[in-house]
Amino acid sequence: MQSNFATGIEFVNLDMEVKVQIPFNELVAIVRQLSPTQKAKLQKELTQAVKPAIKKSRLTELLLNGPVFTDEQIHTIEETRKSINQWRTEPL
Repeated sequence: MQSNFATGIEFVNLDMEVKVQIPFNELVAIVRQLSPTQKAKLQKELTQAVKPAIKKSRLTELLLNGPVFTDEQIHTIEETRKSINQWRTEPL
């Protein structure tokens, strides 16, 4: 819900879904009434592979849009790891 503090008006985003049951023969009759252009568009739409909608979680969004290391920072981390590993393996 969005609100405009200056006017005090709240805007609500309402997604509406309507399901209609149409007998198959009526659906065929409706399709037959379409223009050739509309039929071609419908055919194209029906033959396209349906890709499942991937819902990204807030964590996924955060990780994908979050900060990343620069090449210089990665190099520094690698050098530090090498130094720590060398220090651990060398006898005193």
